Amino acid sequence: MRKNKPKPKTPITLPALDVRFAAASAQTTANELIISTGTVARTWRWSDKGLVTVGLKDQGTGREWCEADTAEHCDWTNPDVRGLEGNAELLSLTARESDDEGFTTRHLEVVAEIGHPEAGLVVRYIIWAYPGAPGLRTQLWVKSDTAGVGAAGADEMRPAVKPVRATPGEGANAELIGSHYELKFKLENLDPRRGYMAGIHWIDADGAGRVQSVELTNTDGEAGIEAVPDTSLPVTEEAMRTAPWQFDIPVDLRPDGVCMLVIKPSPETSGAYVKDICLFEEGDRKTGEDDRDTPPVQTVPAGFSLVASLNAGTLRRQLEAQSGQRVERRVDFVPVSTTGRQRFAAGYYNDTQNRNKPETPVLRLEFVTEPVIEWASVLCLEDTEGGLAMVKESHKCVNQTGVDTGCFRCDSGGLSNTGWGLSTEEIGSDRFRWCWASWVIIYDNSPNARELAVKTFDRARFPVRADRDLWSVVCTWGHGTTPREGRNAAMETEVLTEMEHVANLGMDMLLIDDGWQVSPEAASWQPDGDRGWKPHPATYPDGWRRVIERKDELGLRLGLWGVAQDTGSADLLWNWRRLGMEQVKLDFADMKNQSELDAVMTKVRRFMIESGHRCIISWDTTENAARYGYFWAREYGNVHFMNRKPQKPERVIYVPWLALRDFWQLAHFQNLNKWQLTIQNPEVVNREHSDAWRHSAVYCVATALMGIPEFMAIPRHYSDQAGAEIRELLEIHKKHRRAIFDGYVFPIGEEPTNASWTGFQSWDASSKSGFLTVFRERLNPEPEKTLALRFVDPGTTVSLTDLRGGTKHTVRADEHGGVGFSLPVAPDFAFLHYHLNSSRL
Repeated sequence: MRKNKPKPKTPITLPALDVRFAAASAQTTANELIISTGTVARTWRWSDKGLVTVGLKDQGTGREWCEADTAEHCDWTNPDVRGLEGNAELLSLTARESDDEGFTTRHLEVVAEIGHPEAGLVVRYIIWAYPGAPGLRTQLWVKSDTAGVGAAGADEMRPAVKPVRATPGEGANAELIGSHYELKFKLENLDPRRGYMAGIHWIDADGAGRVQSVELTNTDGEAGIEAVPDTSLPVTEEAMRTAPWQFDIPVDLRPDGVCMLVIKPSPETSGAYVKDICLFEEGDRKTGEDDRDTPPVQTVPAGFSLVASLNAGTLRRQLEAQSGQRVERRVDFVPVSTTGRQRFAAGYYNDTQNRNKPETPVLRLEFVTEPVIEWASVLCLEDTEGGLAMVKESHKCVNQTGVDTGCFRCDSGGLSNTGWGLSTEEIGSDRFRWCWASWVIIYDNSPNARELAVKTFDRARFPVRADRDLWSVVCTWGHGTTPREGRNAAMETEVLTEMEHVANLGMDMLLIDDGWQVSPEAASWQPDGDRGWKPHPATYPDGWRRVIERKDELGLRLGLWGVAQDTGSADLLWNWRRLGMEQVKLDFADMKNQSELDAVMTKVRRFMIESGHRCIISWDTTENAARYGYFWAREYGNVHFMNRKPQKPERVIYVPWLALRDFWQLAHFQNLNKWQLTIQNPEVVNREHSDAWRHSAVYCVATALMGIPEFMAIPRHYSDQAGAEIRELLEIHKKHRRAIFDGYVFPIGEEPTNASWTGFQSWDASSKSGFLTVFRERLNPEPEKTLALRFVDPGTTVSLTDLRGGTKHTVRADEHGGVGFSLPVAPDFAFLHYHLNSSRL
């Protein structure tokens, strides 16, 4: 991408700039740019290479985080772009008030356009300063000034075997791919018009007596087959080579071009291992073998070609190459000393479809010492005076790196955020393309400050509108034991019946999930022929007419399901203009590069603008594909967090305490008013796999009241008594949910374990009040418990109102801000309003 141009002259001073919006401001002085939110001020110096951060000040305390000068010359780097380290030219510097077309809170937007002539690039560096916010957001947008760079090559779309849960083995198993639990691989880019087979070689290299099986599933994991039954692994190379397992990959397991291959160890076996995995495609195409460590030993089935494979050596080299790439492609940098400061990292796991066990949390929190942290979305540096948090605005998850989401690097120079999310092949001359954004936030050393600061900035970045976004929702997918049963629940006759039950129980919205767009006989979600995404005439004979009429009669709201990379904006608008849905749930995303990421975001942005921001997007993040993560794309709506069903598949059967634990962990760094929290009917849940039946239906509903309650429980299946109790609780909740929605929600008490006192606290600093849901879990023996509340000083008097019973009382917080609660039986819960009356005497 190098262009031979003369070096530009570096300006001695920056153009004059003095722009303000509310408490935010942007000013230049000599060669420095100073941008302030009124709470935090960040200073950049213009060098001959670009803009580099030289200051970060807490304007309340006066503390300067950048205590020494830096040897760096630019906040962004990319070794894949030759010449980027050369001289730069400031082309323009502007500032204006903006709200990003209505997708974020109003802020001061500062744009520096910078040419890198030796690299043939123009960088648009955009800084958002939200008035009063505890930090600032930065983002690179990049364009080539040379024609012909183009998008990613077609080779990226070839069939592939990608590791999901797998690492190279060690010791006796060094030549194998292994996992402490099961092994999981994604077979992707499968053409629905072609046949495919997979083959595996495995060996019991350490003589552990291994027994393993193979399962093939669709992306959701809701449909699958046993491809290989429990099998004792061979113990010699010769036996392994003469007995490979090869099997078909059914087309109905890969409607989205993706199939999951899972190698499961028997319960008596420690971990799973495999020597080699091969993917065969019908026909004579031969691709995907350029980077193998060793040639495959499997015989290619007649009529097929080897198109992709994976072994330990190849996997090891891939991981090493990715690690090196992630470290260097920097998008943000702060020259803050990391010496003597604790490093606190946080990240969330996706794949809630398979993380439904005591040993599979959704949150990873650690104090770390290593200089490179690859799994986290939040990295904090903390000392006795306060902390600095850097947040990746990306779809990174602990168990899914996504598209070049990079890492955090702490070294002698400072703190870096890496990962452009944009390959050099994707940089074009037609328009600017975005890179992953970065937040830098500072906070004091008070209790709760870390979580509150991240949530405060998150809400500015991803605001909510209560008039549009505040509801409870029922999802029609919730009770099917097979994909076809799930689709049956979205047929017109079923939807019309369910609408009555939704209204009778006081729920607000019915989401018509997968099935409305296909015939009653369809084996896939894909619309027939060229019909597109319109209600199928065999499923909805009069289109949406009867549903609309009933919706208006009952005063209900509606949502609609679609596929992220298949349902187009024109189809979304067609349905919105006729159905008036207020939520679109987008499923099955698997975005492999920036072009695919951008295509989905461009589509939904266009749809929401055309619909006047009256219909939001609900992102489905239940799988381990590269979807949306936890710190990205929520300006377009909210997130469907998990599927939880009553009977099948076993891995998503509803367990109340596990769901509560996941909500509790989610609440540490996420605003729950952006998350649909799943509810199931305990009366119909499988008693062999869950203790849900030992909980009341209303208890299960209460676990979700601090977020957006999402019933995967189909209302018609509730008993009359359960329905009456739910209706009563929802009526109470509706009186207060706007205040809960406007507050910041935090987890309190102990982490749920099925034997804890636990709960949530919604906090409104302006009124010094909020709401509590407190739970005594089923196996807890204590009828009374003192829980420390957030933002409550020792000795403060707290007025408590039981919103279900109407009783009121006042208590004085103990020396830890603790307040006593009483629940005589377990499991049970309390739904309370509280108000802080006075400080410690």
